[in-house]
Amino acid sequence: MNTSDVQFEKFDSQFAEWKTQVANLEAKAAGASEEAKPAYLRDVEDLKEKFAKTQKQYDDVCKMQEGASSEAMDSVNSALHDLGVAVGKAMARFS
Repeated sequence: MNTSDVQFEKFDSQFAEWKTQVANLEAKAAGASEEAKPAYLRDVEDLKEKFAKTQKQYDDVCKMQEGASSEAMDSVNSALHDLGVAVGKAMARFS
C-alpha cells in the first residue's frame, strides 16, 4: 500500500465520521425550538454544500489517484481541513 492509498483511506474514514456527525446535527436541528431551528437548518445545509463541493474535489483526485499532482492532493487536503473546521464549529454551536 503506497502513501496515497493510505491517505485516501484516511479521507474515506474522515468523510464517514463527519457525515455521521452532520446527520446527528440534522436530527438535533429538527428537534430544536422554533426560534433556533432555522439557524440550525441553515448550518446543516451549509455543511451539506461544503460536503458536496469537497466530495467532488476528492472524487476527481481519486479518479486520477496515481497521477494526482501534489497540488491536487494539497487542494483536497485543504478542502478537507476546511470541512473539518466547519463541522467542528457547527457541533460547538449545537452544543
